[in-house]
Amino acid sequence: MTRRRMQAMLRGAGSIMDIYPDPDRYLRFVPAGTTEERLGETWRRVGEYIHNATERVRREPEACAHVKEEAAPAHERQGRPA
Repeated sequence: MTRRRMQAMLRGAGSIMDIYPDPDRYLRFVPAGTTEERLGETWRRVGEYIHNATERVRREPEACAHVKEEAAPAHERQGRPA
């Protein structure tokens, strides 16, 4: 067998290995649970994120109560002299 044919055969065998991976290595990438369970878990986490964000916004005035800032006049906020 020539070197060129050997390389072609090994390249072909390698591509088959890429298409059909070792099942033990592949299974760690397969998500557990049914589609409905995974989708339900995703929406549960989304609801949790929204709940946490609304709680932070609700508590925000309490956290900033010690800071009393007065809003600057509009002409000063835009960098224009009075």
